[in-house]
This record gives sequence, C-alpha cells and structure tokens, in this order.
Amino acid sequence: MDTGGRNDVRYRVKCLKCTPHSCLLKCDKETDFHPAQTGLMSLSVTVLKLKPYSKYKFIVFSSNGVTKQAKKESSAEQTIRTYESGKVQLNDSISLTLSLFI
Repeated sequence: MDTGGRNDVRYRVKCLKCTPHSCLLKCDKETDFHPAQTGLMSLSVTVLKLKPYSKYKFIVFSSNGVTKQAKKESSAEQTIRTYESGKVQLNDSISLTLSLFI
C-alpha cells in the first residue's frame, strides 16, 4: 500500500444499516469492530454481531497529518448483504472481515 511516504496514516470505519430505500441508519450498538473502529493503522478490521439477512454499508476513511488542512478525508465504501448460510455465526449474528485495497 502506498502511503505517500507518510507514517501517520490512520483509518476509521463507519457502519450503516440499510433499509430497502436507503443506508442511513447507524449500525446497532452491539456491533463489534476488532481491533477497533477508529485509529486503525491497517486496512483490516473484523466486524462482529451483524444481523443475518441484512444489508450494510461500510465506509472506510483515511487521514494523516495534513487532512485537517485539506479539509477532506479520503474514503471508500462497500455495501454488503449478510446471509445465514456460508457465514460464521456468533450469538445469532454474522462475522465479517473487511479488507480494503487502495
């Protein structure tokens, strides 16, 4: 991954739960992000306790020391749908690992 020579790049993940018409609802408070949802130093995060048969939008933001001066974070997004079969289940919920390649 090219960080432009910077060693202060950090990532954060925003999780939105979708309805049939939009993806504006924040994910449930029970949704877990490992190792964390913010302050990530790599582009890999595991999201736990997603509901089966649901649609989610994940937005990954990147920032560094000059982001505040630029007043714009870079981001990428992915919309996924969970299904019960073929997924890891934890306490009646789905597990997902996001890996984003920029």
